[in-house]
Amino acid sequence: MKRQSIVRALGIAGLLMLVGCGFQLRQELKLPASLQTIRVEIVDPYTSIDSYLEQALQRAGATLPATAEMPAAKLRVSSLSQARNPLSVDAAGRAQEYELVYSAEFSVVDAQDREVVPKQRIDLRRDYLFDTARALGNRAEEDLVLAELQRDMADAILRRIDVALR
Repeated sequence: MKRQSIVRALGIAGLLMLVGCGFQLRQELKLPASLQTIRVEIVDPYTSIDSYLEQALQRAGATLPATAEMPAAKLRVSSLSQARNPLSVDAAGRAQEYELVYSAEFSVVDAQDREVVPKQRIDLRRDYLFDTARALGNRAEEDLVLAELQRDMADAILRRIDVALR
């Protein structure tokens, strides 16, 4: 009985600490009326981050213009880059672990070309192990990490937009 009351008291204390620190679940992005129709303009047409951004914007309630002539706000991704840096090497000097860095610069302008969110840069990093015995599998793993970074970059861009609009 005493043990049960201690566990209950610790649970209540934990909840009170959580409420007291101001923790809140992250809410879905709500775009203002001036950004309800928005177009994604991206520097690299061969990357899949534009589809991730468009999906995230649609989840936030935005509509994508059907034609380029329709007036719309613009999410401009002016720079995308990725780099693979070795983190550790074995005794023979071959890389055993790599860091994949994915960077983007973006800005948002409304339909009248007024800057809503100034140009910002985001860098995301992930590391992965490189096994020289399975060279083919390593490339597939790197592709998976890159796809994950692109999804995370789309989410990070929308979070930055949300913070800038508050």
